[in-house]
Amino acid sequence: DGAGGECSCLPFVGVLKDDDDDDDDGGKDSCLSKRARKRAEKQQRLQEKRQKTKEARRDARRADPKRRRARYAVVAVSPEKRVGRRLEREAAEANFCAACAAGCAVAVDCDFEKLMTPREVRSLFQQITFCYGANRRSPSPCGLRIVGVSAETGAEGLFARLARSNASRWLGASVATSPLEPSPSVVYLTSDADDELAAVDPAATYVIGGIVDRNRYKGLTKKKADDLGLRTMRLPIGKGKPIAFQGSASRVLAVNHVLDLLLHCQGHGSFDGADALLPERKTRTA
Repeated sequence: DGAGGECSCLPFVGVLKDDDDDDDDGGKDSCLSKRARKRAEKQQRLQEKRQKTKEARRDARRADPKRRRARYAVVAVSPEKRVGRRLEREAAEANFCAACAAGCAVAVDCDFEKLMTPREVRSLFQQITFCYGANRRSPSPCGLRIVGVSAETGAEGLFARLARSNASRWLGASVATSPLEPSPSVVYLTSDADDELAAVDPAATYVIGGIVDRNRYKGLTKKKADDLGLRTMRLPIGKGKPIAFQGSASRVLAVNHVLDLLLHCQGHGSFDGADALLPERKTRTA
């Protein structure tokens, strides 16, 4: 009887063991809150949907032999057409450089890098690339000069970042490690200046302080301009001015925003309507 009892109990013990395993798995699920379970289920559905979409697109590509052949086809271009395209590109580049030379010059003074954090240097680099893009797109471009760039700031410094971006090959622009050179035609733009800029002089060089400091160094660019004996001017920003900011908006502008305003004035003859180029948070009235 005892042996028979053991035999009769074995299947039951096995069932209990299986139930314990199931309870363990269920226990893990039960540890999740209702919101967590819903989130996991939603994530699973999204993953399945993405996989189905991916498979459907792959099947569509495979089912279209023309599309597959076109993907790997080599487009034959005649030598004459290649030469024609090259000549057109070279002519367009020459016209752009001529337009830059005919306009004013804008210099970004990058001599303040040592005062900035790595994050601020990265932001300045991005603003400079925005400047180049805006200048290339502008119907009235300027000669863009990046000056005072230190070559001793390491792999994450401005000089290295510009080098990786092939800035030396930018059209209508130049990068120099030499500092800003004083000249009667140079005008340093600073919000601390007394005189206001009404129009852009194509014979002048307008300097923008290349610093992202979250307004830590007040009066820094004005002091540098005074030390160099340079003229200073400010943009016409304020109530009743061509560029009207809302009351609580900061008067500090990014380098690329200042360039946008100068290009607008050069192309239109005034700053009227230039505030439309600025972020809405600066100019909205409500």
